[in-house]
Amino acid sequence: MQEETKLQWRLEALWWIVTIIAIVAILFPIVSKVPDYRFLVSNVILLLVFITFTRYIFQLKHTFLGTRQKIKAGIMLISLPLTGYIIQSISNFQAFIDENGFAALVKNLTFEEQESLGWYIKTEYLFFGVAALFAVVTLFFRMIISIWRYRNKGTI
Repeated sequence: MQEETKLQWRLEALWWIVTIIAIVAILFPIVSKVPDYRFLVSNVILLLVFITFTRYIFQLKHTFLGTRQKIKAGIMLISLPLTGYIIQSISNFQAFIDENGFAALVKNLTFEEQESLGWYIKTEYLFFGVAALFAVVTLFFRMIISIWRYRNKGTI
């Protein structure tokens, strides 16, 4: 059992490294051309939530969370305010784009760069925002099912 726990923690560390690399790769085009990107923190949170929660949805029994019921309950409690934060972030971003346009985000670039990078920013933010929202809601119910199965193991 000790060896299995070590392997789970190594796998978790590897996934966090992959997550960080993915976040850097996705946000690099934005950060390299827009140094004062005002939605950077919320964008990182959305990406982090999406990647991590999606991984837990599909690989829960292979992670360190597999048998830790209190941590699962904690994640369920965190899911509620996190859902509100994600909805608010998407709403604030969409309101900013609607009121100011892409040009407010990428004003120091040429027109062609503004158009392409603005489209990338909007598409990326909204895609990962909505995906993170779905992941949070889905993981909430996945945790309920997992806790129920753990408590009722061997019963029908």
